[in-house]
Amino acid sequence: MTRKKKILILFLFGGLVLIFFICNIFHIPCLFKTIFHLPCPACGMTRAINLILQFKFLKSFSFSILAQPTLFILGLILIIDLKDLITKEDILSKFLNIITKHYHLILIYLLISWLFNIINNI
Repeated sequence: MTRKKKILILFLFGGLVLIFFICNIFHIPCLFKTIFHLPCPACGMTRAINLILQFKFLKSFSFSILAQPTLFILGLILIIDLKDLITKEDILSKFLNIITKHYHLILIYLLISWLFNIINNI
């Protein structure tokens, strides 16, 4: 992976953080839920991430089972990306290849999350 792509990933992380804070500050509702009147697989993630930031890890699972694994994987990608930029290695490509090879597991987890949200009416 080129240095430009690794820097682009860092900017994307910054954009995700910015979007999270904007949605959090202005209480922007879920577009999927607004249109279809059903929770999406990611519904409740903002509340769950807020709880994680308050170190209330177990309580965060009651709002979203996606928040903790997502934050863990994104944090890992960020750390690997920064390490690659500093050491000029390419571990991130290998890590992303592993994740993309197991996309079916991610889709199953999203489906489980969606069912969890529908059952719990999140």
